[in-house]
Amino acid sequence: MLRKILFLFCMLLFSGLYSQEKTKIDSLQKEIEIFDQAKAKRKITSVTLADSVKTKLLIQLAKQYAESNPEKAIVLTQQSLQWCLKMKYAKGVGLAYNTFARIYISKSDFKLAIAAATKAISINKELPNIENLGYSYSVLGQTYLYLNNFTSSLKYLNEAYTIFEKLGKHRKMAMVCNDLAILYGKLPNDQKELEYYDKALKVLDIKKSKKEEDLRFIIKGNLANVYSNHSEFDKANLILLQCIDYNEKNHLWSNAAHDYQQLGINYGHMKQFDMALEYSNKALVGFIETSNKSGEADSYRNIGEVYFLSNRLDLAETFTKKGLQLSTQIGELESIKFAYENLAKIYEKKQNFKEAYLNHVLYKKISDSMFNAEINTKLTQIRLTNEFERKEEKLRKEQQKRDEIHLLEASKQKKIKYVVLISLFLLSIVTASIYRNLKNYQKQRNIIQQQKEQIENSLLEKETLLREIHHRVKNNLQIISSLLNMQSNDINDAAVLAMIQEAQSRVEAMSLLHQNLYQSEAINTVDVENYLKQLVAYIAQMFEGDSKNIKVNIETLDLHFDFDTAISLGLIVNELVSNAYKYAFKNNPEGTIWIKIKSINAMDYELSVTDNGKGLPEDFDNENSKSLGLKLVGILSKQLRGQLTINTKNDLTEFVVNFKDLKAYQASIS
Repeated sequence: MLRKILFLFCMLLFSGLYSQEKTKIDSLQKEIEIFDQAKAKRKITSVTLADSVKTKLLIQLAKQYAESNPEKAIVLTQQSLQWCLKMKYAKGVGLAYNTFARIYISKSDFKLAIAAATKAISINKELPNIENLGYSYSVLGQTYLYLNNFTSSLKYLNEAYTIFEKLGKHRKMAMVCNDLAILYGKLPNDQKELEYYDKALKVLDIKKSKKEEDLRFIIKGNLANVYSNHSEFDKANLILLQCIDYNEKNHLWSNAAHDYQQLGINYGHMKQFDMALEYSNKALVGFIETSNKSGEADSYRNIGEVYFLSNRLDLAETFTKKGLQLSTQIGELESIKFAYENLAKIYEKKQNFKEAYLNHVLYKKISDSMFNAEINTKLTQIRLTNEFERKEEKLRKEQQKRDEIHLLEASKQKKIKYVVLISLFLLSIVTASIYRNLKNYQKQRNIIQQQKEQIENSLLEKETLLREIHHRVKNNLQIISSLLNMQSNDINDAAVLAMIQEAQSRVEAMSLLHQNLYQSEAINTVDVENYLKQLVAYIAQMFEGDSKNIKVNIETLDLHFDFDTAISLGLIVNELVSNAYKYAFKNNPEGTIWIKIKSINAMDYELSVTDNGKGLPEDFDNENSKSLGLKLVGILSKQLRGQLTINTKNDLTEFVVNFKDLKAYQASIS
C-alpha cells in the first residue's frame, strides 16, 4: 500500500519532468533518424568517420535517460561504444566509458563506476585532448568520495582540478571544488570545507551562464547543509527552499531531492515531525524516480529517524530496515553504519535489549572496519601481546600457589591463612596489571593514530609542494622557450637562428621532463618511453618542413629513471636526434631513426641512436670535432659515468652511450 501511495505521489510531483525531457529526447531521436535515412539514401553500408556524429547523438540521448531510465541510458551508451570501436574512434570510446561511469554513479553501482572511469583514463591518457582525461579523473574521484576512500578521492580530484585550471574550464573547476568541500566535510575539517565552497562560488563568478547557475544552486544547497550541521536551521532552511524553487523550475529533480532530504533532517532536529515527514517523503519520491539508490536508502533511514524521534517505533524500525537493505546492496559502508546505530537505539527504546545489543555490535564492527587496516593490525598485535603476558602471569601465580599449598599441608591452619593472604595479594597484582595494560594499550593506540595522521599529512603536503615546484619550473622554461621563439622571428642570420633553435630544443627537453614529473603518479621517477615520445614529437615538429617522412622508433622496455639520470639522458637524445634531422637527412626527407635503451644489469644501461641517413664524412674525428652538440653529448655521457662511441656499418650510423643509473650508482658507493 505504501509503495502505491509513493508511486502516485511520484507521478504528480514529476509530471513536468516527462514533458521537458520528452522534447529533448524526441529532438535527439529525430536527428538520429535523419542521419540514418541520409546514409541509407546514399546506400552507404560501411562504417565511415561521419558515423562519429551518430555516436555523439547516442551519448547525448543516453545522458537524457541517465536519471529517468538508467538501463535505457546504458543500452544507448553501449551502442555508441560499438560504433566507436568499429571506427577506431578513440575519443568516442573514452567518452562512452566516461558516460558509463556517470550512469553507474547515479545507480550507486560504484564498483562498475570505478571500472568504467579507470578504463576511460587509460584511453584518454593517449589522446591530445586532456579535457576528457580531466573529466575521467573527476568522476573517479567522486566515486571514491561516495565510498569514503578519502586518499584516492583527493588524489584524483586534484588531478582533475589541475587539468581544468590549465584549460580555463571554470564550471568544471567549481564542480571539483564542490567535491573537495564535501570530502573535507566528511573528514571533518570545517575550515577547509567552507574554503572550497567559497572558492567554487568565486570561480563561477568569472563566467555566468545557465549551467553555471545550476551548479551555483547545488553548492548553495551544500552550504545549507554546513549551517544545518551547526544547528543554524532557520538560515539553512531558507537557503534550501530557494534551491528547491530554482531546481524544480529548471526540472533538476535529483538536486531538488537532495534539498528536500536535508529539509526533512532539519525539521526532525527542530522536532517539527509533520514537516520532517513531508519533506523526507518528497526526497524519497525524487530519489526513486531518478533511480538514485544511495539517496533512496538515506531517505528511508531519515524517515525512520523521524518516526523514532516522534516515538512511532514500529514505523521507525520498518523504514530503517529498508534503508539498511538498500545500503547493503550498494556497499555504502557509512550508510550501513548509521542504519545499525539507529536500529540499536530503536530496539533499546522498545526494550528489546538483545536486538539492541546485536545491532550495536554490528555498528561497532562497521565502524572498526573503516579504520586503516595497518593501524588495526598494530593494535591487534599489542592487544594479543598484553593478553598473552597476563595469561602467563596468571599461570605462574597459580603454579606458585599450588606449590605453597603442598609445602604447608602439615599445618592446616597456617595453610589456610597463607592461601588467603596470597590470594588477596595476587588479586591486587592481577587487577593492577590489567588496569596498567589497558591504559598502555589506549595510550599506544592514540600515539600510533597521531603518528599515522602526521606522516600522511606530511607526505601529502610534500608531494603537493614538489609537484607545484616541477609545474612552476616547467612554466618558467616554457616562458624562456617562448622568448627564444619570439627573438628568432627578428633574426635573418641563418647561423644565429640555428643556434637559437638549438637552445630552444634543449630548454624544451628540460621542460618536458618537469612536465612528466608533475603529471606522473610517482613524483620521483620519470617514465622514459613517454618522455622520449614527447621529446621526439617536439623535435619532429621543429624540422617538419624538411623531414616530414622520417620515422622514429623508440624501444625502452618500460624503464623509469630518477631526475638526475633522466635530464642528462634527455639532453643526449635531443642532441643526437636533432643532429640526425639536420645532417643525416639533409636533402633526403625520408628515412628512419632508431632509439633504443636496454638494461645490461641493475646499474648499467646502453643507449643507441641509429639512423640510415647519408652517414658521417670519411675524415670525421669525434675527438677533434667542433660540433657543440657532440661535445655536449660527450660531457653528459661522462656525467652519467659513461662514454660515447660511434659506429658505422651497413649504411647505418650508430651513436652508443654506455651509462649508469645515477641513483643506483650513488647507492652502491655510499
